[in-house]
Amino acid sequence: MAYLAQIVAAAAVLLVYDLELRLSASSPTGVVALLFVPYLLTAIARRLVLRGAFRAAGALHTLLAWWGPVAFLVATCGLGWPALVQDWTGVRNVMSGWPDGAFALTLAPFVAYALVAIDATARVDEVRGAEIARSRSFQVRLFLAALTPFALFLGITWLVGLSARARANVEHVALWSAALTLSLGGLAVLTLPALLRRTWDTVALPPGRARQALEDFARHTGFRFRELLVWRTGHQMANAAVVGVGAGQRVVVFSDLLLAQLPLRELVAVMAHEVGHAARHHVLTFIAWSAALFLGLELALRLSPEPSELVLALAALGAVALWWLGFGWLSRRSELEADLYAMETTGDVQAMVSALEIVGGPHARSKDSWRHFSTARRIEFLQRAAQDERVGRRLTRQMRWWSRIGVAAALLVALGQGYTLLDGFADERVRVELALGDYERADELATSDERVLDGTRRLAQIGLMLEPQQREPAELERAARLALERGDPRRCAELLELLALRGEPRADELLAALESSRLEDALAELRESDPQWASALESALRTGSR
Repeated sequence: MAYLAQIVAAAAVLLVYDLELRLSASSPTGVVALLFVPYLLTAIARRLVLRGAFRAAGALHTLLAWWGPVAFLVATCGLGWPALVQDWTGVRNVMSGWPDGAFALTLAPFVAYALVAIDATARVDEVRGAEIARSRSFQVRLFLAALTPFALFLGITWLVGLSARARANVEHVALWSAALTLSLGGLAVLTLPALLRRTWDTVALPPGRARQALEDFARHTGFRFRELLVWRTGHQMANAAVVGVGAGQRVVVFSDLLLAQLPLRELVAVMAHEVGHAARHHVLTFIAWSAALFLGLELALRLSPEPSELVLALAALGAVALWWLGFGWLSRRSELEADLYAMETTGDVQAMVSALEIVGGPHARSKDSWRHFSTARRIEFLQRAAQDERVGRRLTRQMRWWSRIGVAAALLVALGQGYTLLDGFADERVRVELALGDYERADELATSDERVLDGTRRLAQIGLMLEPQQREPAELERAARLALERGDPRRCAELLELLALRGEPRADELLAALESSRLEDALAELRESDPQWASALESALRTGSR
């Protein structure tokens, strides 16, 4: 989860850059120099440890662990890395655009910084060369496991974006955009077990007493799976997980350290705990609440009157923060319910208590984490539930209601989304043809369906009346400027809107200047960026025809 959070933080950095929250500096040397900072931090951390300054050394260790997104923030917003990439490639990359090779180059420093930080951290945490290599390899695999789904997402969207018609449909038809999103999400779910088996170092759990006991428990509870796997972490992590949807895909993973630590009774209890997550449909609950939050926010923004980029970014960051808090709250209680399930299905509360003590270790004894209550709190809950059945029933009832509310909220949002997607479909189909410059087809669709908005229908008529040579983006801009000079700002705005639909970001900037309530500021910017447009706007203002 740590690397997943770092990747999300890197995406947030690009959102911040898109909001113009950046310096004007540009330094490729500085971007490269950030690669060497982790090794300086390790040297300082060693000196601090030798001096007994353990708190300061711990703070540096935390900075080192998060060096990937921290350094990427500096490189992006402080040293102008995206601007450098734009200068080299001629492509302006933003989070709202379609990914391509230039976008991959924009993200490359984050990956490099994260890998360098992993290497530096391994050199701090381990002493011997073999141990350093083993720790580095394990962490790199974890990072790649988190990064690969994002890379697949970028690759698939890049392929979709190669087709002008597919790109226009996804950009302008909300129904097809939703279909692409759902398809990518479904693909991620279906391929997750295979992905983890290849990015993690896994092998089948060999025959023996442990495998026999685990298979016996699965038969006892009716839990079906495809395979039991050993996750070879170099004995660095004690963990277990059930991954996949459906018996044909589902795999159960135990780390090597967990298998080495736990006696047979405790190992079966851990298996029961993981099965409990599946039996109580915790993943479905998380997905339902996540869908209700993010799709509900997207629906609210779509129905609101043209929110600004700042509002969109703040809403997205707020939703992520709310999800983070809500996920943690629900996750901690889901862990308690899985503990309860393990106790009830094995009939052995002491096995689960012992497993928690061994796996949690001293550091988790009295400290809650984002996803788990402290070991002491979980054990205290199990002991109360063993003595009083009402304790367990109360938690089960609470979790069942949270699950039902989440599913109901997700269904309501889905209905709202479906209604709005279908309601705007006719109008959006016309806008696809306008975006492709096929004005004959756009007018045909607009005149044959009364659900098309008047503004869209008028744009189709204007496009149809243009001569073929006037339909090119450069000519559309020229015609818009001439319309403004003639004192016809409405015609200018309509031509600029046609130009914006053709994917010209400059058209949106010109429209914003034309509609700005602070004309002096807009004019000042235009005088620097485009004197011809500034002159046209000043001419229109003099005639009082704005």
